[in-house]
Amino acid sequence: MTYRFRSLMHTTSAFTLTAMVCLASAACDDSGDDTATPSAGGGTSHGGATSTGGTGGAGGTTSGGGSGGDPGSGGMGGATSAGGGGAGGGTTAPRPIDVTAGPEHSCALFSDGTAQCWGSNGNGELGTGDEMDRAVPVPVMGLTTAAALSAGGASHGHTCAALADGTARCWGANLFMQLGGNCMTGDDANTPVAVEGISSASQLASGGLHGCARLTDGSIQCWGQNSAGQLGPASPSESCIPVDSGFGFGFTAIAAGVLGHTCGLRSPGTIRCWGLGHAGQLGSGKGTGDVTGINSATNVVTGNSFSCALLADGTVRCWGYNNSGQLGDEDGGVDKDEPQTVFALTDAVDVTAGGAHACAVNAGGTVQCWGFNGNSQLGLPGLDESDVPIVVAGINNAVAVAAGGQHTCALLADDSVVCWGRGTSGQLGDGLSTSSPTPVTVAF
Repeated sequence: MTYRFRSLMHTTSAFTLTAMVCLASAACDDSGDDTATPSAGGGTSHGGATSTGGTGGAGGTTSGGGSGGDPGSGGMGGATSAGGGGAGGGTTAPRPIDVTAGPEHSCALFSDGTAQCWGSNGNGELGTGDEMDRAVPVPVMGLTTAAALSAGGASHGHTCAALADGTARCWGANLFMQLGGNCMTGDDANTPVAVEGISSASQLASGGLHGCARLTDGSIQCWGQNSAGQLGPASPSESCIPVDSGFGFGFTAIAAGVLGHTCGLRSPGTIRCWGLGHAGQLGSGKGTGDVTGINSATNVVTGNSFSCALLADGTVRCWGYNNSGQLGDEDGGVDKDEPQTVFALTDAVDVTAGGAHACAVNAGGTVQCWGFNGNSQLGLPGLDESDVPIVVAGINNAVAVAAGGQHTCALLADDSVVCWGRGTSGQLGDGLSTSSPTPVTVAF
């Protein structure tokens, strides 16, 4: 999951699970085989967060291993971007500056360093001190200096925040120590707990059952489940505390997938992925190493066994699991172990990957989505799936987008947030626990 992120810092978008996730005080560019080595040799045939500034997403269904799984289950979308925010002159009400989506919950980062979440809360992923679902946003307890958010999870959600001082907090499900704390018990946490040993985070990525932080020195540390090497070759087993990924320095963005893979963006635009590669989500074809053919990426996001990259020219490329057309390449049903160009998308400024769908914000403020549409998460009712992008009706001023398990949210230029798709746990935030095929306004 991871979503997100999108690329606040890496693109002109004001945002980018998830979704992704850079501190306001740190620049984002500061620097099919299951394998613990990066971009392991391409599996054949699928949970954030990604770059700073954006939503990133990771979405997915179950824990690591196995096949891509049900495209509708789980999933997380969007990591979030570094905050920035607040305004000069006079007193102004805090405003949402980023959004991120998990399997069945959503969160927004505010300009004053606080955060609000809504939706499913069975594991405490809303950070409210209880396990009651909420259909409207509620404040995360104790967060006052958050600079980035990343929602993740497989079937059970969790959320993480990077703070302005470089430390990190996580809350929610902790079955595989994906909170990076509570090591003695492994218990879920319904309020934020410190991620042990992290003091210089510039971005966070929440996957399905693992998490990662990009540090200000450009290195990556990860924690949680390691069934497929998603923490990196430096960690032989799961870890309740962050461990160095073993891939050195120079990373400018990080994304964590739902079923057990991780991707990192390096300057000047190459991508390396590691972990579970059964569906080709590592993107290196039949070899190992960097993702094939990408050298100008500005952001990377991960979903349920698939990955996408935003390129400097405004195009998007995706690779991996493609059972519902989530690669957007007009060839749904055929997995790809090398990047495929998303059809007719030429001016993207933000991208997110969810459970089995992906979305992009265009330069003009519209949103286009593709992939699984079982709950109208693409914004169009009556369609099972689409292997090409379709425009979400009614949005013309989006600055960021976050894809969850089976829902999607967008941050608009007027400081409002809208969501659509599955809403049975309240994850659309409009006060109802019903799904909607069209965007509804979150009731802040």
